[in-house]
Amino acid sequence: MKLPKPDYKKEARAKKRKKLEADRAFKEAVIQREGGHCEVCGSTFGVTAHHYYYRSTNAKLRNDLDNGICLCRGCHFSLHFKDPKIIEEKIIQKKGRKWLAKLKKKAI
Repeated sequence: MKLPKPDYKKEARAKKRKKLEADRAFKEAVIQREGGHCEVCGSTFGVTAHHYYYRSTNAKLRNDLDNGICLCRGCHFSLHFKDPKIIEEKIIQKKGRKWLAKLKKKAI
């Protein structure tokens, strides 16, 4: 008797779907926690969730809410494409050095 051949494409699609659902839940939780306000400038326009430690470089913190930051489109754009040091410093001022130390410890 032959065993059925596993459907690797179906498994990969299911795994990808679960990641997307987890990312969506992460985004909603971060925005809700901050009340829909940008943590840098306080704007409520175009608010989105950002990972302090990028999810592509630190899979352990991908869904950790401590790693989530609520940013407006302008601050998010500045963080990625203009002057990241200024935005990062404002985030650290707002969240505190203890938050950063705790997050660094989790990232290791």
